[in-house]
Amino acid sequence: MASAAAAEAAFGAGAAALGLFSYNRGNFQYDASLRFERFNAGREFALEQAEQYRGDMRALSALTQKKNTMYAIMASLCMALCVALYCAGRLGLHGPSPPAWIMGLWYTNNAAAFSFMALAIWLATHAAFRAQSASVSLLTRKIRVPVPTLKQLDQARKFASEFEQQSWGDMFRVPYISNNGAPKTDDTVEVKAGGKGSGSRSHSAPPGRRSRPASSWVREEFETDRAGTITGCAPMLPADAAPEHFRLYLQLQKEWFAYDIYARVCILLGLLSYVHALGYYGLGHINIELRAFWVAHATGFVLMVLHALLLRFDIVKPVGKKELLPNCQWLGPMAWVPAAVGMSLDFRVEFSLTAIAICWVCIFLSYILQFIYTLRLIEIVLPDDWRSAFKAEERIGATWWPESWHVPSSFQHVLYLVAPPLKLQPGQHDLYREIKEGLGSNAEDAGTSQSPRTNQVPQIESVYSQMQYVDSLFEWAFQDAVFSRLSNNGKSQLRTLCDGYVNAKNNSRSSSDTELPRICRECVTGINAIVTEEGGMTAIPGSDSGYDSAGARSPVPSPRDVMGKTEEAHRAGSSLPPFTATQHIQPWRLVTSVVVALAISWVFLICGCIVDVILGEQALVTAPHWSRPPMTRLSLEPHELGTPIGFPWPAGSKPWIPEQMAWHEEKRRAEMETLGARRLSAPGAPRGSGVSAALDGLLSVLARAPR
Repeated sequence: MASAAAAEAAFGAGAAALGLFSYNRGNFQYDASLRFERFNAGREFALEQAEQYRGDMRALSALTQKKNTMYAIMASLCMALCVALYCAGRLGLHGPSPPAWIMGLWYTNNAAAFSFMALAIWLATHAAFRAQSASVSLLTRKIRVPVPTLKQLDQARKFASEFEQQSWGDMFRVPYISNNGAPKTDDTVEVKAGGKGSGSRSHSAPPGRRSRPASSWVREEFETDRAGTITGCAPMLPADAAPEHFRLYLQLQKEWFAYDIYARVCILLGLLSYVHALGYYGLGHINIELRAFWVAHATGFVLMVLHALLLRFDIVKPVGKKELLPNCQWLGPMAWVPAAVGMSLDFRVEFSLTAIAICWVCIFLSYILQFIYTLRLIEIVLPDDWRSAFKAEERIGATWWPESWHVPSSFQHVLYLVAPPLKLQPGQHDLYREIKEGLGSNAEDAGTSQSPRTNQVPQIESVYSQMQYVDSLFEWAFQDAVFSRLSNNGKSQLRTLCDGYVNAKNNSRSSSDTELPRICRECVTGINAIVTEEGGMTAIPGSDSGYDSAGARSPVPSPRDVMGKTEEAHRAGSSLPPFTATQHIQPWRLVTSVVVALAISWVFLICGCIVDVILGEQALVTAPHWSRPPMTRLSLEPHELGTPIGFPWPAGSKPWIPEQMAWHEEKRRAEMETLGARRLSAPGAPRGSGVSAALDGLLSVLARAPR
């Protein structure tokens, strides 16, 4: 009887054990199929997000490329117009040359327009191709589609026989009594360090038993997913940190955003100078060659209104920036007014010393206004410094750039600059980063104990990959081309990080397994913070995973050894990549140099006008007629007809004589009353003999030609 009861008990226990085994084995197989489906779904979402990120790179670079290509085309067309004013449209070609002072205003502005447009082409070309190159580099090296490897697919796949490798407790887990084996989800409340919290639990889990470890295969799945596939650990970045491709592009964009900005500034300055030149050109051309007094004033007025509208549209008053010459940009279009009055007085019918004096006053006033206007342009094109840096407000559909970027805020609304965001917006998630870097270990997600199958191997490889990545960071940061550009505070912070990393690596054999990964994360975060604060640095070279192009591990050098070797090799000139020590000139210096040269030209022309007032016009240099080579030849007696050039008195100081009023094409002598010998006829030929002699010569040649 007792044996029968024991047999029944044994049979019941065996049946219960078999039932528990079958139940848990069914759960294992069901979870295995869901695990593979979850792996595929996560990779599919990550692939789609990676394509979205790659599209972001193309869109950001296309904005810069297309915009600056348009700038270059506009600048090329304007340069052609400037050349037209220099050559085909030059004054004095069909009539007497205008006064030297009006040509100074005209030609100087035309030269400034040509210079600004040429500089705009160079800046725009650099910005466009630099942005395109950065996009191609990121797309081909960093922002890659996270295609899973065969090893990752093998890890995600589970065989039914692997259930035999699980722990006995998981094989014979009793439902509802022991832990149900389900992990906490990602949207539960974080449990505090003491292990107590208000995390949500499944409805089937009894109170107080939810914190027990999950099943071994569940813990293994979460450990694999949260470990990361590239860097091996999650750096200490905020949860709303911007995706990696935005952070990389933001660092690279610092290399060309200033070229993009000042290409647009050069377009404006070039158009302003060209409109100025057209206004002064109209005063000379319409007054002298067309002899339309009223038309010259009306035409110039319309052009100066356009000049003022361009200023009003592109230049706004900056907020918080202290200005030395506020609103002096309006002196630019106003400078044309005294020039128009001066031209009217310079070509008045009756000779008057008072009119000449007033004319000189107008001339000097026009030049002085041009000079002050140019000084105002210098103040406008200078970038805001750190004391009054403009902070762009980030709005949907508006331009935006970081506060640390020093830009000329007077052009803030026409820069069309879009920088990547610094953080994720609510509702946005970076699944690509979670798969690449992992979410880090969280014991409350899947249990406090690790799977017996891991044997710490993935963690050791993860730490080794982190060390490889940190070593590459320090190798790049301690290069002279980079280290010399850091501030004293940045150098001190970098040395502190290096010392802590070296000590942790030397003591890694005796320290805990979590100490070195923590130091690696702190080093990555610290170097990123230094780069962000200092700015102007290129992307960090090397592979994040610690592997070379052949798939083999590279040796792990000490940062101290790296720094010493780098400095020694740099002195030998063989280690650093080419052009790393090159210091590029800032675009604002290029543009400011042209504006300063323009201001110096106005000062020089003002001094020249003072000399003309004292000594007389053309007292030092007398120009030859344009049609008589050589061009350096002095005027002969009788003086050149048709222009005041060559007379021994200042132009306008004596009443004009008829010989001075003759056009170049007439070429008559003082004793001639009608048109006579042309300038290409033989010396001493009778009047009108040039054409007849040419016809006689042609007929004689035809008569002697062989038949």
